[in-house]
Amino acid sequence: MSAPVLDLGGVAASYGYRQALSEVDFAVAEGERVAVIGHNGSGKSTLVKCAVGAVPEVSGRIAYRGEPVLPGRVADNVRRGIGFCAQGRNVFPSLTVERNLAIAARAGAGRGGGSPLKHAYGLFPILADRRRQLAGSLSGGQQQMLSIAMAMATAPGILLLDEPTCGLAPAVVEEVFAALAIVAEANATMPVVVVEQNVVPALAFAPRAVVVRQGRIAYDGPSAPLREPAALLDYY
Repeated sequence: MSAPVLDLGGVAASYGYRQALSEVDFAVAEGERVAVIGHNGSGKSTLVKCAVGAVPEVSGRIAYRGEPVLPGRVADNVRRGIGFCAQGRNVFPSLTVERNLAIAARAGAGRGGGSPLKHAYGLFPILADRRRQLAGSLSGGQQQMLSIAMAMATAPGILLLDEPTCGLAPAVVEEVFAALAIVAEANATMPVVVVEQNVVPALAFAPRAVVVRQGRIAYDGPSAPLREPAALLDYY
């Protein structure tokens, strides 16, 4: 069995006096799609933030392709191949779509093949149509697509997304998950881990589900059983 792309062992994390994760074990294999779900404040977002080094107060083992993830050094970890979409539409609103993508592509320089911008436009043709438009003038769904495209422009070996549909209308949520499916299908070996409050589309997207409750993993297994609300409540 090959080594996991992402491997967390005995991870504990805190924000000052508040414990966010306790003794969490979590590994992701090549090509996996994983939905991480749970109540607000359960620690699910902290899980992916630890994986990209965005939580400085952390202990335990965190490794990407066998090498330690560096706490507090998100930019360095992204340059090593950990693609990350933080919660909210993290774009440069006063810059054009193309300029946003060009800035993101610098982090992936020397990794992957072809043109990162051409690849991004191939995944999201709507962005090609709006390449000269200011990012801040895009719709919420289009800004989220740009955020995902920026992460993909870094030529990642894994893609982590923290609540990519937060604040979006239901129809736009479907649009974002359709975009994620395109990304996953076009990059079959790249694992995708998505933290979500919108449970139904997240479980439809990902064959594997992880439920985080009070800083610990309450369930880690196939997502299909959790598509029944009564079953899901057992772990919430």
